[in-house]
Amino acid sequence: MRVFDPALLDPGAVFAGFFADLAASALAGVVFGIAVAADAASDAAETGSPPESRFLETLGKPTVGLQILALSLLSSMIGGAVAGWMAPEGAAPANAFAVGLLSTVVSALTLFFDPPTRPWVVWADILLSLPGALFGGWLATF
Repeated sequence: MRVFDPALLDPGAVFAGFFADLAASALAGVVFGIAVAADAASDAAETGSPPESRFLETLGKPTVGLQILALSLLSSMIGGAVAGWMAPEGAAPANAFAVGLLSTVVSALTLFFDPPTRPWVVWADILLSLPGALFGGWLATF
């Protein structure tokens, strides 16, 4: 069986999976942003420096980039799993693959239209979106 067979695509499953991926990414971004802002405000209160500079300093740390990448990978897995669960019998991999392709395209567009402060995070996201969605689709088969 091929991983991507266009005949097995269910547009509703792909749309729902892609929407779940975007929603999970947005929710994770908001929660993560609030956590980083709260940490920066706490540090600023202790050191007396402006919170904005502490916030930008915290965002520039490599560990934060890895955390963002992990959340993005998790979002792709959620999208692939939702598409796989909604797909007809035996079509989970094809629908998860389609979600992964859409996520990869959105990540690539982000790189070109909104140049990031850490391009390596976006490039890693581009490379990991498809495998993450496929893994989520595979999980949906159980």
